[in-house]
Amino acid sequence: MQSLSTQTTLLSKLVGDMDALKKQNAEIQKSNQDIHKINEEIKESISFMNIQFELLKNEVEYLKKERQQQQQYITELERKLLDTDHKSRSSCIEIRNIPPLEQESVSKLNDLLCNISQAVGLPISPSDLQRQQHQQYITELERKLLDTDHKSRSSCIEIRNIPPLEQESVSKLNDLLCNISQAVALPISPSDLRDVYRLPGKTSTTRPIIVEFSTVLRKQQLLSFVRKFNNQKLANDKLNTKLIGLPGNLKPV
Repeated sequence: MQSLSTQTTLLSKLVGDMDALKKQNAEIQKSNQDIHKINEEIKESISFMNIQFELLKNEVEYLKKERQQQQQYITELERKLLDTDHKSRSSCIEIRNIPPLEQESVSKLNDLLCNISQAVGLPISPSDLQRQQHQQYITELERKLLDTDHKSRSSCIEIRNIPPLEQESVSKLNDLLCNISQAVALPISPSDLRDVYRLPGKTSTTRPIIVEFSTVLRKQQLLSFVRKFNNQKLANDKLNTKLIGLPGNLKPV
């Protein structure tokens, strides 16, 4: 009888120990789930921080390249200024010991130079001086015009197959370009643009849109992102009018 009682006690104790173990196991499982959840949150935080770091890194690289480009532009301007100054000095002479003339003017100074040239046997007329000055001025204007045209073209792109927008304006063309940049995952702000306009021509034709960027680097970035986007897509999914929110038939951009 005593043996049965002892067995019953041991069995009850064993059941109690089993319940305690089950409870502990449940608590461990819950703890593991909490740890797993915390680990996932940490992974998400690290992933977010990595994305932010890459964005910040890209922004720093862009600023460094832009600063380098600006420095190169400043250096080029300084060189041109020195060249202009050198060219100016190479065609100049300095005449000393000439007292101030009565009612001195450019015309009187030209006459003085003509008198000096006649004295040394090299006749120079005022018209020769004026013609030479005009020619130098025209040459300088042509050079500046070529430089301006070259710089303008180097930072421009041409966008085709864009139908005329309703009540088209510079603001709407800016929005259109922002839609294109968002489609290829390269956000562009209005500060990145110097000018946007549609070429003149017949209203019945789809005239190209010219976009002039503030820097050549930004233009090259957009072209690079567009090429990368198109290379990853099928023919019908490449950059087109539908992707940038334009109505009508689908046309490549």
